[in-house]
Amino acid sequence: LSTQRNRMLAVGIGIAVIMVLFGAMGAFNRLELASLDWRFELRGIRPMTVKAAVVAIDDESLNGWAGDDSKPHYMPERWVWPRDFHAQVVRNLKEAGAKLIAFDVVFSESSKRDPQQDEIFAQAVKEAGNVVMAERHVPKAGGAIKTETLIPGLLAAALDKGHIGASHTEDGELRELLPLYYDSSGGLDPDKPNLDVAVL
Repeated sequence: LSTQRNRMLAVGIGIAVIMVLFGAMGAFNRLELASLDWRFELRGIRPMTVKAAVVAIDDESLNGWAGDDSKPHYMPERWVWPRDFHAQVVRNLKEAGAKLIAFDVVFSESSKRDPQQDEIFAQAVKEAGNVVMAERHVPKAGGAIKTETLIPGLLAAALDKGHIGASHTEDGELRELLPLYYDSSGGLDPDKPNLDVAVL
C-alpha cells in the first residue's frame, strides 16, 4: 500500500511539473487563443447594427484612379496625401449625411508641402463638427509614455480624439484592442480612450 501511494504521489508530482513547464512555455495561452478563434468561427459573422462606411486608403487609391475624364489621376506623393484632400473628404462625407467621421490616421506633424493646408483641413473639420481624430501613445523606457497627438489646429477643431494602435498576441495575431490606454503608473487612464470608444 505504501509503495502504491508513493507511486501515485510521484505520478502526481510528475504531472504537476509537466503542467508548470507547459504553462511557462505558454502552451496553455496558445491553446486558449486557438479555442477563442474556434469559438468566433463557430459563432459566425454578425451583421452590423450601425450603418457605417469605410473610406480606405487602399492599393487602388495609392496607385492612382480614373477621374471623371477617364484619365488616370495620382497623388503628388504616394504616402503623404495633401491635407486639402482630407479636407475635401470631410466635406464630401458631411454633405453625404455622415453623422460621425473618424480618422484612424495620426496627423501629428504639420504639412511640409504647404502649412496652409493644415488650416484648410482644420477649418473643414471645425465646420463639419462631427470629426473624431486619432493619436498614438508610444511606451518608452522607464515606463514613460510619448504621445503623438494632433497638430494644434486639428486638436482645437476636432469633436474628440482617441488612441490607435494594438498589441498582437504571442502568435502574431490581432484579437483585441485596449478600451483605455495605460497611464505612467500602469493603470487605465480614462482620459486616453481608444478611438473606437471615443466614437461611441
